[in-house]
Amino acid sequence: MTIERATIVLLDQEQWQVLEPLVTRAEIAMRRLAKALPGDRREAVKFEQIADQIERFGRQLAERGDAAKVAFKGSRISTTGTTWVASPRELSRSAAAQQRLRAHVLAGGGLIELRDPLVPGKTRLTPVETPPIAPAEVWRPPKGHLAKRLPAHAILWDTQLARAAGGSRDPLIPSNISNRVLTEGLRYYVDGNQPQMARVAYHDGSEARPFPLRCLRLERQLPKGRTLRLALISMRHNEMDDTVDGCVLGNRLISRVRPAAETDELAYTLSQSRLQALAGKNLTIELYQTGFQPAVIGFYRALVDQLQAAPGSIAVRPRFHEHADSYRPGLPWAVKP
Repeated sequence: MTIERATIVLLDQEQWQVLEPLVTRAEIAMRRLAKALPGDRREAVKFEQIADQIERFGRQLAERGDAAKVAFKGSRISTTGTTWVASPRELSRSAAAQQRLRAHVLAGGGLIELRDPLVPGKTRLTPVETPPIAPAEVWRPPKGHLAKRLPAHAILWDTQLARAAGGSRDPLIPSNISNRVLTEGLRYYVDGNQPQMARVAYHDGSEARPFPLRCLRLERQLPKGRTLRLALISMRHNEMDDTVDGCVLGNRLISRVRPAAETDELAYTLSQSRLQALAGKNLTIELYQTGFQPAVIGFYRALVDQLQAAPGSIAVRPRFHEHADSYRPGLPWAVKP
C-alpha cells in the first residue's frame, strides 16, 4: 500500500536568492492568468512549468544534503496557492503552527513544499460511523398520455422546470436537452407573476448563475416594427449566412474548451451587451438557433433580464434549425411596454 508524504525543504537566504527570478516569473503568470479570457490556459501552463522547476531545485538541494527538510502534515503550506513561501504573511495556519518553519521564514529563508504521492506505508483507516449514501434512483419517464406525445428528454426537462418554478432547490440540467425543447420549455415557465430563481448546473459539474422563472407576462403576438435576423452563434451552418444579417455570439470565442458554466456566463454577458445596444429601436430579432445549451441558456437569461428592466424594449422570435436551410419558427418572447 502507498501513502502521500509531504516534506518542507528549508532554503537559506543565498539559496532563495537563486530562485527569486523564477518566483517573480511565476507571480507574473498568476496575475496574467487572473485577467485571461475563459478557456485561455497559456499562463496556467507557464505557471505550472515554473513551479515544477522550483520544486525540482528544492528536491535536488535536499537530496544532496545542502538544505534541511522537515515532515509536514498540513494540507498546504501557502495561503496564495503556491508550493513555496518566503514571507510570514503567506504561511498557512498549519505551516505557521510549526515553530521551526515560521522561525526560518522570519530569519529570511524560504520554504518549498514537496509531495510524494506514492510512498510505501500504511493508511490508518477511520471506522465508518454512518452507512454510505445510497445511489439515487434512475429517472424514468412517467406512464400516461404525456409519455406518448413527448420524447423522454422533453418530459425530463419539463419535470425539472416545473419543480424549479415551484420553489425546489434541485438544479435545472440543460445538458443533452435539444434546442427547441430547451427554449420552449424555458418560455413556458418564464411566463407568470410569481418569480422564482432556478439553479442551473451542467454535466461537467459546473454551476451557472440562476435562471429567473415565472417573472414575465409574455405575449403571443409580436409587436409591429422592423425585423433583424441574427444567428445565435456564427459559423454553425454556412448556408445560414445568406439568411441572417449578423450574429449574437462569435463561434471562435464561444466554442472554446472550458467549463460549461463559464461558457454560459460568457454568452450571458455578450448577449446582455448586444440586447442593450438594440433595445428601444422598435426591433424584433428573428433568432436562428442551431443548439448549444450554455449559449442558449445564457442568451435567454440576458433576454429575460432585459425584458424585466425595460418591458417592450425588444422582442425575439426563435427559429429552430431542422435540416439543411429549414428553420421552424417558435413562440415569440415579447412583453407589452
